[in-house]
Amino acid sequence: MSGVMQLSAAIFDMDGVLINSEPFWQQAEYNVFSKLGVTVSPQLAAHTATMTTSEVSQFWYAQQPWSGTTLEQAEQAVIAQVVALVATHGKALNGVEATLKLLTAQKVKIGLATNAPAVVMNAVLDSLQIRHFFHAVTSADEVTKGKPAPDVYHFTLQKLQADSRTTIAFEDSITGLRAAKAAALTAIAVPPADVDTHRYREVADYTLDSLQQFNLALANALLRA
Repeated sequence: MSGVMQLSAAIFDMDGVLINSEPFWQQAEYNVFSKLGVTVSPQLAAHTATMTTSEVSQFWYAQQPWSGTTLEQAEQAVIAQVVALVATHGKALNGVEATLKLLTAQKVKIGLATNAPAVVMNAVLDSLQIRHFFHAVTSADEVTKGKPAPDVYHFTLQKLQADSRTTIAFEDSITGLRAAKAAALTAIAVPPADVDTHRYREVADYTLDSLQQFNLALANALLRA
């Protein structure tokens, strides 16, 4: 059976795959938590890149607790700033639109599974004008546990009515790749340009420099393997 498997669905992570939004998150976190008296260093900020927004507030509160502002208020302030930055500066990463058009032309179901809250997810889809490509989207708001738990992938598979054996996932982080693999998906890494890809290759089924390198022959070869 494995020899005749063909790609039926593709699920994308959002931050770092569709859009380079990490600088937006870093700027918003710095602005919000610095005002609350937290020393936001680049070294510590690197730990928050794959967290859900509620986990981010908990992380910074654990570093230097503050008073007068709830964790939820801090979280919402960060989200509001990210949404504004996405709306004014958001651009699709290389290969995003071409890959979405390729999959659509081949009638492959397309999903989105993100650790970001729905308001940010919607801002990205609208800013990049790519919402119409997606058959199902799932944000962190819809699941109890974010990545590396596989919940967002399980939920998106259900919405797509897709088989994990013929579905691929695109991820830019080790955390996301682990979530995809835990959901029994074939995982393709699209890591940031400035990272050591060795660790990615240990988790991912394949690694691309960018989505511009993706093609259907590659996807079907990975599924058959």
